[in-house]
Formats: sequence, structure tokens, C-alpha cells
Amino acid sequence: MLLLLSANLTSSPLGAQVQAPDPPARRPGLFLLGPFEITPRLHIGTLGIDTNVFYTAEDRQTDFIASGGPELEIVLPVRPLRFELLGGLDYLFFARSSGLRQFTGHGRARLGLDGRQLKAGVEQGYQRLFDRPNFQVDDRVQRDRWETRADLALELRGRLLLRTELDATRHDVTDGQFFRGANLAYNLDSTAREARAGLGYRLTPKTSVLTFFELQQLRFERGPERDTNGQRVELALEVDSETRLGGRASLGLRWLDPAQASSALPSQRVFTVSTDLHWHFGPRTQLILEARRDADVSAFETPGSLPFVTTQDLVLRVSRALTSRLDLEAFLRRVTIESTAPVTLIDDDGQPVTALRDDRVREAGLRVTQRLKARLRAGFTLAYTTRDSPFADLGISGLLLGGTLMFDP
Repeated sequence: MLLLLSANLTSSPLGAQVQAPDPPARRPGLFLLGPFEITPRLHIGTLGIDTNVFYTAEDRQTDFIASGGPELEIVLPVRPLRFELLGGLDYLFFARSSGLRQFTGHGRARLGLDGRQLKAGVEQGYQRLFDRPNFQVDDRVQRDRWETRADLALELRGRLLLRTELDATRHDVTDGQFFRGANLAYNLDSTAREARAGLGYRLTPKTSVLTFFELQQLRFERGPERDTNGQRVELALEVDSETRLGGRASLGLRWLDPAQASSALPSQRVFTVSTDLHWHFGPRTQLILEARRDADVSAFETPGSLPFVTTQDLVLRVSRALTSRLDLEAFLRRVTIESTAPVTLIDDDGQPVTALRDDRVREAGLRVTQRLKARLRAGFTLAYTTRDSPFADLGISGLLLGGTLMFDP
């Protein structure tokens, strides 16, 4: 069970399962220095009691957790250009588990062009992370994430749309980190490069249909025999509306092939889904559907197969404004992780266990949020999580009970 009290001066949610209410419309910086808008913040993250620090099925350990640090945002809005610079530093503190204390941080720089028919931008981002990267790994993992991105959206004559994106993401996992026998640096250290082009047609002023083609490269720094090339074709529907149905839904097919011509590893084909839709049932009720199906890098070696697992993630959220200041949100989530080849884990007795990975994660929860002032909100969260797996030692169930305090400066 996890008992948490969170205070957040930058409106971050409590946990990944529950999202905070949408932020208010953007305001100028707190301070103006010539043409620059400057906003310093003090971020206070999780404060509370974690009764299962190491996320184990048995022998749970309890600890007090606190996190926080400074953040600075600098914006130079010179229409139609806009330059943004954001950086922050956090310290994650554990009262008893001193080995888990870590500094983390993030930074991002973006130069964007926001015209009526042309929108474009380039950005560079960095994150130092120390958390559980996904449902495959139960330990906190220290890693660095670098991302370079360029994007362009152009409205052509008539109702035609053109979109292109270039993206390079580097995952650098600190040496010496293992989870149940898996060398995480060897398995997860990678560089992904993607080039994406799409052509669309605007059906109505708010509705567009687009088709995309994407080229992919995945390179593993420590195991080049696992390098992969890929392609994806995708069909997407986008609706730009905040009153009825809005959001984006896409279906795709992804081809994954070994990069080395001499490789005997078989190719993979993955049917992909990406959906983020919201329905407004009157001014007080909203239904949100988020779905994702794709191939993700496996944290464990997959002998005889490309290094991927298929992940499906489905989230359904319903929010209701009970009064002008009180909101209620309920959510359900289901995650599945499937491997195409057997993986080997070390169990709690130190013995290797081999099986196809077929995990089922289920979450359900409620969140109540009270607006105390114009930019001050308090919340209460109750959530329950279970995970079933062919590996008995990965079976987890737990209750999250906590509160949040959010202030937008």
C-alpha cells in the first residue's frame, strides 16, 4: 500500500495513473526582462509514506519519500517566432533507503514558428531519470534521455495538409544496473531515429484525415547484432473540438527487420493503435479514451527473436464537475505485455525461470479535486493496481491512497 501526500507548485499529477485538471490558459512570465518572459518556480513533488519501496510481492519495506527542486522558464515571444527555454533540478529523498536518493533534472530548448499556414519548430530535450521505466521493470533505473526533434506542418492549397517530423532519441542507462538477471544497460542502451511524412485532407474546418509513412532505425550501443530497421504506415483521424468529440485516433502497421543482412532473426509485423479521444456530455461531464498498441524494446534478452515485446495500454477516464469548485474523476486501466520469444528471469530463490512473458496489469481509481482559490487546488486519490504474470514473483497488488496540493504561480 502506498500512502502519499503531494504538494506541487507546477501542477504535476500524483502518479502516472491520474492526470491533473487541464492547466489554465498560458500567461506571460512572472517577470519581464526586456523582451524575455521569465518564470522561476519551486517544484515540490511527492511527500509521503511508501509502504512498498522496492515494489515486491513479499517482504515489503516502508519509507518516507520527498522530492523537489527549482525550475526556470524563459520565453522570447517575437511573433511569429517563439523561443522557449526550460530547465529544472529535483532531489529524490528517502529517509531510510539512502541508496535510492538521487538527483534528477530536465531541460528543453525550442525555437518555433507559428504562422497561419505554416507551423515549424526545432527542439532539444534532456532528462535525468530515476524511476521504474515501465511495467517490465520493478526497480528504479537511473538513465539519461536525449531527444532532438524537428517538425513542420503546412496547409497547402485547397484542403490539403503536409506534415513532416524528424526525431532522434538516445537512451543511456547507467552501468551496473540489473533486474532479475537482466543487464539493463546492455538491453536498453539504444538510439532511435525516425523520419515521418504525412499527407492529409481537411474534411471540415475541425476534422482532418491523414496518412503517414515512417522510416525507423534502432541501434543498440552494446549489442549491434540486435540492431533493427523498421517502417510504418498509419491512417489517422484528427478532430479539433473542445465542445463535443475531439482528439486523435490512428491505426497502423509496423514492419521490423534485423539491420544486419546476415542475421537469422525473423522479421516482425505489429498492428499498432494510438488513440486520445475526449467526449463532452454537456458542460460538466467528459469521457476520455486513451489507447496504445505498439512494439517496445524488451528489458530482457529475447534469444531467437528481435528485442521487442508487444504492449497494449487502454485507459478510460470519466470526469464530472459536481459543483463549481468540486470535480470527481474515475479511471480504469488495462496493460498487457507479451513477448514473441521466451525470456529468462531470476526468481526470488535465485533460480532461472524461462517462459513467454504474458503480463496483465489492471488499475482502477477515483480522484476528487477541490479548487480552493483561483490557482490553488487540493485533491484526494484512491487507486488499486494488480499484475498477473507467468512469473509468479512478478505478481503484484497494491493500494495507493494520497492527496495532492497544486498551485499554478
